[in-house]
Amino acid sequence: MVKTKITTGVQMKKVLIIDSCDFFSLTLKQSLLPKLPDDYTVSIQNNFLTNEIKNYYFDCLVFGINNNTEEEFIFIRDIKKNYYHANILIVAQELTIEGINRLKKLGISAVFLKPVNINKIVERIIK
Repeated sequence: MVKTKITTGVQMKKVLIIDSCDFFSLTLKQSLLPKLPDDYTVSIQNNFLTNEIKNYYFDCLVFGINNNTEEEFIFIRDIKKNYYHANILIVAQELTIEGINRLKKLGISAVFLKPVNINKIVERIIK
């Protein structure tokens, strides 16, 4: 017997992953999907410094910081302004104490250093 997912009348929660590394984004998506409840969808957007982000609605953003550049912090600030309802999680290869404090001031929900613990990310997405 084949089990089908029925989503009629269910408000899907949307998770958006933004990271410049295609492999990381895809691996994260594939790791998250089986661990999230059925009412969650996960999509990927790799070119984050474009206006295309305005075409998305999401409940949770998992954003990969790669270079700790001013552009990345400005992008996060703008996202938080426009998506004040969203749960924003940061994933970084490395981050300074100043960078973490700056992210806290921007209202980020959590910061994870790579390699990430998928279960911890799932907890923060669902929270």
